[in-house]
Amino acid sequence: MKQSSVRTCLLLIVALLVTALFPITAFAALPEGVPSSIEAPSIQNIALKTYDDGRPYFEAQVYFPQSVLNLDSEAPGGGSVFWDYSVKVDDGSWNEFGGGGYINVYTGGEDGEAPVSAGTFAITFDPIDEGTLTSVDIKSHIYSYQLRVYYDYYEGWPDVQPIYSPVSNVVTIGSGSFYADSKTDRLSGASRIETAIAVSQEGWPSGADTIILTREDNYPDALTGTPLSKKCDAPILFTNRLTLTPATAAEIARLGAKKVIVLGGSGAVSEAIENKLKQSYTVQRIGGADRYATAAKIASELGYKGKVVITTGQDFHDALVVAPLAANQEIPILLTQPNSLPAVIQAALLSITPTETIVVGNQSAVSNTVLGQLTNAKRISGSDIYETAILVAKNFEANTERVFLATGKDFPDALSGSAVAAKFNSPILFVGEPLSTYVKQYLGDNKQNTTKVHLLGGTGAIADTVRNEVERIYE
Repeated sequence: MKQSSVRTCLLLIVALLVTALFPITAFAALPEGVPSSIEAPSIQNIALKTYDDGRPYFEAQVYFPQSVLNLDSEAPGGGSVFWDYSVKVDDGSWNEFGGGGYINVYTGGEDGEAPVSAGTFAITFDPIDEGTLTSVDIKSHIYSYQLRVYYDYYEGWPDVQPIYSPVSNVVTIGSGSFYADSKTDRLSGASRIETAIAVSQEGWPSGADTIILTREDNYPDALTGTPLSKKCDAPILFTNRLTLTPATAAEIARLGAKKVIVLGGSGAVSEAIENKLKQSYTVQRIGGADRYATAAKIASELGYKGKVVITTGQDFHDALVVAPLAANQEIPILLTQPNSLPAVIQAALLSITPTETIVVGNQSAVSNTVLGQLTNAKRISGSDIYETAILVAKNFEANTERVFLATGKDFPDALSGSAVAAKFNSPILFVGEPLSTYVKQYLGDNKQNTTKVHLLGGTGAIADTVRNEVERIYE
């Protein structure tokens, strides 16, 4: 009797040990077609490469066996093949396996489709970045990598563990070191047309339903177009006035635009361009007899009431620094002659019925005679174009998280840049060589809030010496 009790106790202990070591789910039958084991991948080689900005990364060529690709294609039990990896830095310990994902992201295969052929596929890894939000700091280390694949399935088997392959071979590579701390970046191209395209790609990476098109060589028709750009969420692009510039046509296609708004009459953007665009897009032309009439028509298209901005139509500086901020706050911009308010602008003002008029520019740009004809008018003006831009930014309470810099020597970069600046209520400041003390002071005063400074145009517009001056402000 005593021996029987001992045997019973021993059997219970064994049963408990078996249950603990081999959970019931481990004995669950696999769905039909699911293998009990998977072949391991292998890493053929690994190489150190660099991104466009100079940061290093590793590219491994990983071989996935045909049986693994077949399994992913056939997907028995409704599962998929995944991969994950482990990394070791220098002489440290191996990290736990993780990361990775679906192998079909790399192989191009899809569940239920014919499997791709076995072969090597590129998988990338990034070294450890010890930098801050605005810096990259990659220290020199030796990295070791190993991979595995596993099959995970769901249909009726929530408690069954994934089936893992053996671990691959180990590859080892050094990262070297890399450091970069830059608040600035350039939005530029080989020409003003291509700079506008670069701005478009920054502000509208996923496309835009509408674009605004204007001539590349003169500013009057587009000077007041930024509020329309903001309302339509449309980039501003340039073209040769007689024939549609191929690079611009390609960017319109990339954006997937449905509508093109042409600013200016046929003398600014030809009917031939309009007719070509009509083959693929809805086209609207907004143009008047002169720059003042065009500005009035744009204001009418906007339909905004309340505040209005008035600047000279004889120069681009005042209109372009106020453009993104007025646009963000849904304020139309109208143009005037220095000493007389054009009749078409007077009519536009009657329609807008402004409660406040903001005049940007000094008395040479907009005289006190004109100012006296405006409703509840106030003037924003500095000693030069640089200080005026700063005063405009302050008066409109610009968001300095992003700041846009443009040359004060020409209009195109500031004009195309104003469209993306308007999205963020960001200021556009003019820069020259050397950097204006007004600009230095403003950037310095707001540097704690600024995460990025965008330079509009290449080194011909904003020299690297100016960029270096800006960088030093944020050191």
